[in-house]
Amino acid sequence: MTRSWVGCDDRPPGLVAPARLPPPLRAGWNGAVRAALATPDMRRQLAQDGSEPMGGTPEEFRAFLDGEHAR
Repeated sequence: MTRSWVGCDDRPPGLVAPARLPPPLRAGWNGAVRAALATPDMRRQLAQDGSEPMGGTPEEFRAFLDGEHAR
């Protein structure tokens, strides 16, 4: 899935899931992604294209997207 985001060079700034994804699945997916982003190898690979992995909660990501949309 591709979508244009303000300030993100046409790359989505994160991962999204279906709106009604059960909370246990969402939490498991979020934990796995955050663990992967914390590895030195993943951080090194993402840094090669200028990306800065942040990781966070679904609620933090929603707040980020809402803020970007408001701009």
